[in-house]
Amino acid sequence: MARKPSKPLVLVLDYDETVTSRDTLALLARWARADSLAIPPEAVSNHPDLSGWHAVVDAYLADLAGCKARQQQQQHFGTHVTLDDYIGATREVDQRSILRVSASRVLAGINRSLIRSKVECLAASTRDRSGADGDSDGDGRHSFVQPGFSSFVQAFDRHFPESIYVLSLNWSKDLIQATLSQCGISVASDRILSNDLEFTSPLEGPASQISTGTIVGDIHNGVDKARKLKELIAAKGLGTTVVYIGDSAFLGLSSSDLPCAIAADIGILIRRSSALDVCERFSIPVADLPRDIGACKQSVLYVAPDGWRSVGQTMHFTTL
Repeated sequence: MARKPSKPLVLVLDYDETVTSRDTLALLARWARADSLAIPPEAVSNHPDLSGWHAVVDAYLADLAGCKARQQQQQHFGTHVTLDDYIGATREVDQRSILRVSASRVLAGINRSLIRSKVECLAASTRDRSGADGDSDGDGRHSFVQPGFSSFVQAFDRHFPESIYVLSLNWSKDLIQATLSQCGISVASDRILSNDLEFTSPLEGPASQISTGTIVGDIHNGVDKARKLKELIAAKGLGTTVVYIGDSAFLGLSSSDLPCAIAADIGILIRRSSALDVCERFSIPVADLPRDIGACKQSVLYVAPDGWRSVGQTMHFTTL
């Protein structure tokens, strides 16, 4: 028999590669070019007009390489570095990247309603290949969302209505909202804590709102995400348990999810990766997610051995 945790839960989710099975930022660039060029999005990945996007990515990777060299030098000379210092080392790199993307206008011209329709098409096509929850083949290779996520998040929403938040470095709230809608839940824009695209004609309907290509927002790395999460925890008070679930994969030099997972009442990573080496370096305890949420401790970072299915079992929600 399913039972609820003793305190109401607030679920805070990372988005890219936590909810989704892939990073989605490149999709925005492809959709923007497909929309402005009136060509199918599947034909645009190698189109010459994407050269601006490739240039932005190359510049970002070059900046990261320089930052990594400085970090290695600090480690070689035994310079004391805190976890926030380590995660925040890419702050200037990330800020320059966002300014570079905005200046390049590679995301200009995309229609708000088009973002939602493309997510609908993408989700439908992956469901056709992978089943209703994107996991009929057992490995989720063809799914737009992570295996087991949709059924878990629907069950959570039934138990704790309006208690799901998304905290992400992503650049489009429309993209995040549309994805969650395809997973069977509705999350209001004020519960999506992320950057966003700037649009023209803000007083008119979505059909007439076109992206200027400028990215607005102040969530650039893991330290920024942790700041937002701490603000949310303070607002919720002591009567709830805030659970943060993220992806342990590296973005650049570090995992942007580690500071949030540590700051939350319960921090969970949906898979293991080399990012857990950072936990060892900074003496952060790591354990497999137990089968009962009551056994979780704030001082421990948990890894879900079977992804979202493990999370559902721990919270006593079925995801099958």
